[in-house]
Amino acid sequence: MPKQYPNRKSPRLKGFDYSSEGWYFVTICTKDRVHYFGEVVHGHMHLSDMGQVVHDYWQSIPEHFAHVILGEMVVMPNHVHGLIGLFYSSSSAAAAVRTLQCNVRTAAAADGDAAKDNRDKNKHLSRISPKSGSLSHIIRTYKASCTHMIRQITEAPFGWHGRYYDHIVRNQADLQRIENYIQNNPEAWSQDRFFGKKA
Repeated sequence: MPKQYPNRKSPRLKGFDYSSEGWYFVTICTKDRVHYFGEVVHGHMHLSDMGQVVHDYWQSIPEHFAHVILGEMVVMPNHVHGLIGLFYSSSSAAAAVRTLQCNVRTAAAADGDAAKDNRDKNKHLSRISPKSGSLSHIIRTYKASCTHMIRQITEAPFGWHGRYYDHIVRNQADLQRIENYIQNNPEAWSQDRFFGKKA
């Protein structure tokens, strides 16, 4: 019997321009929801080497898409949740940063680990990055880059689920609700709909 995935009938909002300014909540799952990225222990996520790759590559997205601002994100055993903001002017970007809760990481607030020298990663991202800055192009680039690096460090049969799930953030209350969901995801892991199966 084929696997069932949430929101499969309508992965994108029909007629919506996904290069439009605004915040997007994105979820990207591994193929068959296999646990490649680490494990949750007592409510805390412990990243595997593959999990560290997908974390670091996520944090590097604004280095390759200048109009992107990152909000809250979390790597879970078999998926990544993250807030991505698309803002094309300095004024709209500044306003977007002000809407984030004070504990949300942004590109400007990335720590030393996220900003570390990673020449191979940057070269690969730059080579395959499409010209368009739409959400789908950003996610496609991210997934391909992670896969490229993961297959260099492991022989595990890693793969992503072919689609990703997105939610267009409607307002400040919606943004805060999503931030809280992402922050609390490890603590609620056993009840998560993406729980899936271990490798």
